[in-house]
Amino acid sequence: MAGPAYQSLTYLLVTGWKMPILITIVYGFMNFIHGKTKTRLKIQDEELPRAREIQESLLPKPIPELPGFEVA
Repeated sequence: MAGPAYQSLTYLLVTGWKMPILITIVYGFMNFIHGKTKTRLKIQDEELPRAREIQESLLPKPIPELPGFEVA
């Protein structure tokens, strides 16, 4: 009993292997996008506390009291 004969990629695409290849390509693309997004979110999570510190340092520590104005 002989093993399966060699089949070219073109032959496999034409004879019904389109879906598995398409699924592999889509999965690879989605995995790539997921990794990039995860990396960006990690960077943002690290930058948020620093941004908060900077913004809070711009605000006055005691609330100013101005006659005729209510500051909250």
